[in-house]
This record gives sequence, C-alpha cells and structure tokens, in this order.
Amino acid sequence: MLALGFGMLLGFCAPAAGAPEPLTIGILDTSLNPYDAMALRETIEHLQNALPNHRLRTVTIPTAEAPGALAAHRPDFLFAPAGFAAQLKTETGTDAFRIATRRKLIHASAEETVGAVFVRLRGSPSGDLESLRGLRAATAMPNAVDGWLAAEGEIQREGYDPEKFFAEVRFLNNAFPDVLAALAARTVDVAILPACLIETLAADGLLDLRDLEVVHRKAHPEGTPQVCAHSTALYPDISLLAMPGAPERAVRQVTVALLSDEDHTSGFSQCEWLTNVSEQQVDALFRTLREGPYRYLRDMSPSALFERYRTPILAVLGILLLLVLNEFRLRRIIRERTASWLASQREAEALRQEAESARLRLAGFERRTIVEQLSGMIAHEVNTPVGTIRAYAGALKRFLARSAESGNASITRALEGIDREASRIAGIIQRVRDHARTEAAHTPCNLLDIRRRTIRAFIVEAPAVRGNMIREEKTAADPITVVGDALELELLMLNLLRNASHAVLRDGLLPQDAIRITCAQTQDGGAVLLVENEGKHLSDETLEALRNPVGSPREASAQPSEGLGLGLSICRAIAESHAAAITFEARPKGGLRVVVRFPQAARPSSAQHEEQA
Repeated sequence: MLALGFGMLLGFCAPAAGAPEPLTIGILDTSLNPYDAMALRETIEHLQNALPNHRLRTVTIPTAEAPGALAAHRPDFLFAPAGFAAQLKTETGTDAFRIATRRKLIHASAEETVGAVFVRLRGSPSGDLESLRGLRAATAMPNAVDGWLAAEGEIQREGYDPEKFFAEVRFLNNAFPDVLAALAARTVDVAILPACLIETLAADGLLDLRDLEVVHRKAHPEGTPQVCAHSTALYPDISLLAMPGAPERAVRQVTVALLSDEDHTSGFSQCEWLTNVSEQQVDALFRTLREGPYRYLRDMSPSALFERYRTPILAVLGILLLLVLNEFRLRRIIRERTASWLASQREAEALRQEAESARLRLAGFERRTIVEQLSGMIAHEVNTPVGTIRAYAGALKRFLARSAESGNASITRALEGIDREASRIAGIIQRVRDHARTEAAHTPCNLLDIRRRTIRAFIVEAPAVRGNMIREEKTAADPITVVGDALELELLMLNLLRNASHAVLRDGLLPQDAIRITCAQTQDGGAVLLVENEGKHLSDETLEALRNPVGSPREASAQPSEGLGLGLSICRAIAESHAAAITFEARPKGGLRVVVRFPQAARPSSAQHEEQA
C-alpha cells in the first residue's frame, strides 16, 4: 500500500496545451522510503518542467517480480539501485543503459554514497561486530544495497558466515518506521538501516540519537565530513537507466535535463547527478555474496555447473578426448612397432641361422679343399721320389740281366718287391687324391647374391669385431652373372675377406669401413670382383710373395693369412677352376687390392633350358 501511495504521489497530469508524448518512468521498490520518495519526486518534477513536450508517468516495479513487471509496463526509464542493470541483463538479456548516478552532496565520491549501519538501543551490551553474533536482527528488503546486502558483505569480509551470524533476521517493509519500531519494541536486538537515515530523522525531529548506539562504526572516506555514521563499505547510489525502446530524442533530452538539475532539496537529501560512475565495488559485492547478476552461482546442480563452466568443461573434455585418442594412437604405434621389432628379430634370427648354415657349409667345403690341396702337394712331393725308386729298380733289373748274377732269384724277387711296393705307394696316393678331389657343376650364378651371403657369414664368425668392418659398395640392381659353383665362389670371397681382416687388425687400424668389396660387370660381358683393405704400404718382396704359387719358400714367410697359409692357395685354385684371373696390387694409400676377373658367362643352350625346366 505504501509503495502504491508513493506511486500515486509521484504521478503527474498532462499539461493542458497540445498533445505531449507520454514517457513512463519506473521506480524499483528497493529505492522507496519516504525520504527517497520525496527526493525522487522533486527530480521528476524538474524533468517534467524541463520536458514540456512529454507527459511523464511513474510506475512502481517490485524487485521480486522485476522481469515480469518490466515486460508488462515497458517503462522508458527506470530508477534502480546500483548493479541492477547487470542483474537485469543476466536474468532477461535486457540491455539497460545507465544515464547517470546520484551523489549526495555530503559524500565526496559518487562511488561511495550509500551503505548500512548496525544500530542498537543505548544501554545494550556494546562492542564490535563480534558482539552482534547470535542476536536477532531486522532490516528492510533483502536485496537492498543500502541495507541487508551491504551488511552481508561486511559480515563476510570480517570472516563470518552471513547466513549463520544472526540468530534471526526479519525482513520488514521499510527501514522507517518498521525496522526502527521493531528495535524500539525490543522484538529485535539490532537494526540494519541505510546510512544517514537516523541522522536525517534526527534532523527532522523524528528521532533522538541519544537513544541509539552505532556498532562497528567505520571511518569516513577522506574529504567527507563526519556527518553520517556507517558500519559497512559505501557503494554508488541509485541510477537512472534508459530501457530498450526508449525514444532516442527523449533519452537525450532527459539526460540533458537531469545533468542540469539544480538541487532543490536541503540537508542530507541534497544531491546531484553524475555520469561515468563506476559500479565496480557493488559488482564485487554481488560476486562475493553470489547475489544479483551472480545469484546463479548458488545453483550447484550438475546442469547449472555445466552451464556455468561450459567452456572449461568442454575444454577439459576435449583434452581428455585427445589424451584418450593419443593413448589409442600410442598403443597402436606400440603394437605396430612391437610387431615390426618381432618381425625384424625373426628375420635377424633367420639371417643368423642362414649365415651359420652357410658358414658351416663353407667350413666343410674349405676343409675338403684344404685336403685336396694337401693331397696334391703330397702327391707332387711323394710321387717324384717313388718314381725315382721305381726307375732305379728297373735299372737294377736290367743291370742284373746282363751280369753274372742274372740267375739270382733272391735279388730278382727283391727288385720286383721294390717296384711293386713303389707302385702300391703311388696307387695309394692317387686314390687319396681322387677321393679328395671334388668336381663341382658350374651353373650361372649372381655375384651380388653370393657377396651378400659371404658378408653375413664373415660377420657371424666375429660379430663384435667385424660388425662394421666392411663397406659394401653399391652397384647396379641388375644381377652380375658368372658361370661357376656358388659355394666355391662364396669360399673365394670369404677367404679374401679373412685375409683383409687379418691385415687390418695386424696393422692396428680402426676397423670402421676398413674393407671394401665391389662386384661389377665388364663391358665384354665378364665380371670383376674387387676386395681391398686399408693398411701399411706393402714392399715389393711382400707383393712378390703373394703372387708366387703355394708351396714356395718365399710365400711361406710372406703369407698374410693365419693357419696353414693355404687361404690364398685355395683362392687361386677356385679362381683357376672358374677360368678367372686373380691379381694382387698395392694401394697407393697403403693396403692391398685383390682383383678377380671372370670371363664372359656362356648363355645356356636350349637343351640346358629344357633340362632345367
């Protein structure tokens, strides 16, 4: 009823002349108390006088139903407390433009004008804010910045919980007379009033300040006279808002009229209207209390939390999704690489077994070749004296036939026995040589495949030493074909690599790429095998010893290989069996170069093709 009466009090009739354009001004009910109503009435009277072409109409907007009331009345302008524009935009999306903010002249700054004061009856136990804990309190509307909101902010700022600080909080219609009447009747212990209200009432003779006591009194801002007591921080006063849909020309005229208003009040109600007043302090208060535009922060439901933190939640979910996808990617990569590693291990094991098998085959073939070479040497060395013995025995037979002892049977049997045993010795040597000699079938072979198998077999013999000793020179991808026995040619390459390895280690050189092996096709259709190693410069005597055939005394002292010194002899024998020429050359920078030249590979005949098929 009181709010309705104030609305009627502020209503105006249209001027008699003309047809003035109507303008509706809303007043939020949190701004209504008798003294504010009178001050706003004088302000609206000034606006009506300054705007003769407009007819001003006022409506009261209840704060609790503000969105619906504003939609129903659709005011052009609205007097509202600080922070209401932000709250309105949050709740309804309505953009209200703040034209000006009121400053009471007793305050130095428009940003520090209104607040609340804690008041008790004199004679009550006094003290600081702590003394009010557990008491009964009364105040006006719960959403008034100059009342309960300012009190809540101060209580929380002092480290208390506003919702549990008082034993009871009663919300009454108006600070005056309702809240003061409850305090006087002692139905409450403390009254929470707008700052300057008790001083205004005392100035009008409606209240004796000696009956009251201010609790938790704050010091006044610098430059402000000690006129009004306050117990909380101070905030901006009410503002005039231009609502959406207000005529642009009317907004300009109202703004000019309001800023040019000369104060017609006196005492505590003297005021002026200013632009560019910050509402940062009241915004911080709302955020701290989770009120006004920040009331949504009180809703802790999952849907509210999602709406409130949509962007960070989606960002976190996006990051988690990326992490999950990355985990799947890493697992896939690990599986693929594990499978690849296992495949490479199986391949390496297969290659190792293949190299080991090749090594064993080569070792057996090498032993047979050594036996063949030794049998040839023995046959060469033994057959000569055996032949000489048989020749001497034959000569003795012929001598005895012409002598007087020709009829001596004993001598004849002895000579025949010598010849027979010598023939038996030659036969035994020949059988051993025939047994050791192997005749391998010669077929077209790819030197590149043989080189690859030889290098694996060479490394398997001593992986730690020979792992990085060979540099395999790249050649054309086409096969390099020679006619021969693949196993013999592999043994030829292996013996050349062994001799080169022994020379490198003997000279104390670093084994890294110290040996090079190259296969190439010649222009005449033949092939060439080149094995060279780094090392010391070779003397002419050493080269001559290498070029001499096996068994000579000169080679025995200069042979670079180990063991029986038959490695190069085996190489010569294999090269000769393949009609290849083997030469030894000194490298200009030191070391040895061995060159094996193979003749042109004969093309298989049609009969051979049919036989192979």
